[in-house]
Amino acid sequence: MGEPTCNKLPVLSFNSQRRFGIELEINSFDKKSRPESGKRPAGIEHVARVVQENTEEGADIKDYEHTQDNSRWIIKPDSSCGIEICTPPLKGWRGIKKVCQVVEAFRRDSKISVDRRCSVHVHVEVADLCEAEIASIICHWIKAEQIFLDLVPLERKRNRYCQSIDMTSLFEVESQLAPADIIRRIGDVKYYSLNTNQMRRTNNQRKTLEFRIIEGAGCKDPFLCKNWVRLLLHFVEMTCRRPLPAPFKMNDPWTGFCLLDTKHVMDILGFGNDPSIYELSTGLTQTRNWMLARLLCYIDSGEGKGPRWKAAEELKEIVGKFAEQGVIIDPKEHLSPSDLVDALYNDNLRY
Repeated sequence: MGEPTCNKLPVLSFNSQRRFGIELEINSFDKKSRPESGKRPAGIEHVARVVQENTEEGADIKDYEHTQDNSRWIIKPDSSCGIEICTPPLKGWRGIKKVCQVVEAFRRDSKISVDRRCSVHVHVEVADLCEAEIASIICHWIKAEQIFLDLVPLERKRNRYCQSIDMTSLFEVESQLAPADIIRRIGDVKYYSLNTNQMRRTNNQRKTLEFRIIEGAGCKDPFLCKNWVRLLLHFVEMTCRRPLPAPFKMNDPWTGFCLLDTKHVMDILGFGNDPSIYELSTGLTQTRNWMLARLLCYIDSGEGKGPRWKAAEELKEIVGKFAEQGVIIDPKEHLSPSDLVDALYNDNLRY
């Protein structure tokens, strides 16, 4: 008799070549949100030099403007915290690496600081997708939004600049909307956790989705920035392929605008392990472990009394299942690796 055969799982890796751009918000050196009339934010020249020294494209200081299709990095005033750094359009691992190198330089520079006013905004291009595919991304984000908010500290969960779409009246559980209407509804205000404001403002000339929820620490933590950008791009690739949710049906969380639990979101991402659907690449394994570690740190369980206590209990079950399979999710290890350079740039962790 021959050796028994086993069915191998399909391999899931990070291979998105979708263009993206990032806005990094940092404090002006005098901590003022707005400089005196006629002056630049304190420290903006220093920040520009740091960016210039760590990029191939170079950097320009600009007055406030809507930045798009820039070939160089743009450093400009930001009225919420002082200074904003806008990347050129980037894509793939090479683009993520460029951002990591700049953020790593910010990390080493004691003059550059962030506080609660700062955040990271990621714009993901969807020009290649039809309205139904873009609407599917939006629908699945809304359904998964509470899990993504579980990834961030309280200052971002309750922030008027990254409002939860679920907390608005834009979408009811039983809403049945055309794709164009779904896209339009989150375009009027740019302060939703996900918005299509750039699409509305440019009359669809700039077809990007903006994700706003990650805190300012991402501007000084290259490992956070790497995994957050990779997670978002992966989410877009996985959800644009899914059909729009079917009309609402009682007790079926996959329908309508019902909120999904952690297990469902892990399954959408291909990160689930009960049962496993994919064999993950080392890069996506790194991001999955980072995601679980962030959830452990920031989910609001309230010691069994908080609004997310049930989600926290489910998370414990998921992490316990991974532990049974030999994967220990240790926040210290998976959020602050001892060998940061290796965790950021090792060839085996690119994809």
